[in-house]
Parts: sequence; C-alpha cells; structure tokens
Amino acid sequence: MSVLQWCAGGEGGDDLKDAELGASIGAVLTLLTDRRIEILEELPASMEGEPEHVTFISYTSVFDRRLVAPVEVVDFDATLRKFLGKLISIPEERRTAVAAALDLHYGSALLFEKDLSAAYTLAIAGIEALSRAFGAPPSDWSDWDQSATWDKFSRRHKLPPELYDALKAKLMKNQHLRLKETFAQYGSYRLPDDFWDDEWNEWIYNVRMPDGVYDGGDWSSRKRVRDYLTADREVLRAALRRSYDARSGFVHTGNRTVNTSSELYSKIHASTDDRPLSYACIRSILSKILREEIDKHADTADLPDVTLTHGSPEET
Repeated sequence: MSVLQWCAGGEGGDDLKDAELGASIGAVLTLLTDRRIEILEELPASMEGEPEHVTFISYTSVFDRRLVAPVEVVDFDATLRKFLGKLISIPEERRTAVAAALDLHYGSALLFEKDLSAAYTLAIAGIEALSRAFGAPPSDWSDWDQSATWDKFSRRHKLPPELYDALKAKLMKNQHLRLKETFAQYGSYRLPDDFWDDEWNEWIYNVRMPDGVYDGGDWSSRKRVRDYLTADREVLRAALRRSYDARSGFVHTGNRTVNTSSELYSKIHASTDDRPLSYACIRSILSKILREEIDKHADTADLPDVTLTHGSPEET
C-alpha cells in the first residue's frame, strides 16, 4: 500500500465540498496511475483551546449508522440456522431473484461509506430485482405518474379518443416506464403495515481527542421507522419514483443526485414525494421486503450437519 498526499494551500473552504473535490481527484489519480486510489472522506476537528491539534474524523457512517453498530447476538446459532433453512427451501426459480437481491444488499452495505451513489444504486437494484420477479406493473392509466400530463396534452391538441387510447396503450408498454412504475408500486405496497413500527437504532462511536481514536460508543436514539419514513403509501410511491430517477441519472449520466448534502438534509427533514428517499430508508425497504419474500416463498428445511461458531476458535 502506498500513501499519496496532496497538500492544498490557501484558506480553508467548505469541508463537504472539499470532500467532493477530493473524490474527483481520486477518480483522476486512479485513471492516471492505474491503481485503486481511496480518498479518506474526513472532517477536521480540534479541541477548544487547542487549535494547533487537528484530528480528521470520518463522517460517512452517518449515512446509515445502524450498519456500523455492534452486533447484538441473541441465540444467533438458532436464528442463522432457521434463516439458512428458509433460503435453501425456496424453489429455484424464485430463489434466483432472492439471491440476487441478497447480494445487492450486501454489496450496498459494503460500499455505503466509500461511494454513496454506487451503494444507493445497488440498493435500488435490489428492490428492482424483487419487483421484476414478484411485482406487477400498474394496469390502470391513472396510476402512472405522467398520466395527468398526457391527458392535458391530449386535450390541448384535441386528439380523437380512439387515437389517444392507442397512444396510452403504447405508452403503458414502454419498458422503462413499466420498470419504474412496477418498482414504485411494489416498493410502496409490498411493505407490511407493521414495517413502520420496526426499531431504528443508531449507534454513535465516541472519539477520544486529541488522539482521534474511537473509544466505545452509545445508542444515540432508539426510534421507529415511521420517524424517518412516511407511512403514506402514495407519498412513498412518488418518492420511490424520484429514487428510481436518481439511480437512472447516476447510471446513465453520472449525476450524483444522492450525495452527502442530500443525505444530511434527510436527517433533519421528513421524507416527501418531491425528493428521493435517503440511502438508509431505501436500504430499510429492501431489507424488509427481502425478508418478506423469503418468509412467503420458503418452506422449512433442515440444514446439513454443520457447526456454526461466533468469535475466535479459542472462544468457541
């Protein structure tokens, strides 16, 4: 491993914008060196009265603090055996979609501190994989998000009813529109009613200054999903459309609609129908729906005779 230092002179700027600039520099350096260059996204911090001692602290875990919390193990062996037994009992034609969503969720969790937009895209892809396997596109014209716009277009240009009916049928067969609407419909209505009562527990690590060393931590809050995500399914469906558009913008044009600024905004504002959902909310939806599909399509099955251990071999 090599360490590259890029020292910038002059007055300090906006730390978040500087971090985004750092990511861009990392992209350039990776291309030029043909090596993986990892940019450390950190904010400078110093103790009061000691401005000469500056510690750089990573902030990216704030996007979903649940993923970096300690594991609370309660009878983990039995829980894991039961879950794996369900997985292997799912019929193969359905297991493919479940396995794909499981892998996409895992990849997203690994990436979220390194590349938020990429992690967001993988989480969206996980929901989409499930929606294509287990969802169905809306069949009612009024359910499509652009129906009112096209109705207005038809009236303005005085399209004959039979011509407009043919146009609507053609539009509803558009593959991209079908995928997007299926995604939004499935993601908002597949969730069980008790989803919004699930616990949302965030962990914040303590930082020992001026060393900048993580030293224990505390549960900052023990809330519910409803504290962060709207329970209005129609508002949720509209927000999921925005989320799908954010994913498409990143995949097709590199537009990072979901970024550090938007995520910090979502921490203090409730989800609405005119903005993409936060990364943490999208991952929560994927996780819940994935568990729901596994429970729905699985039978009980016994695992082979294996030994599951937790901790080091000396401790088990």
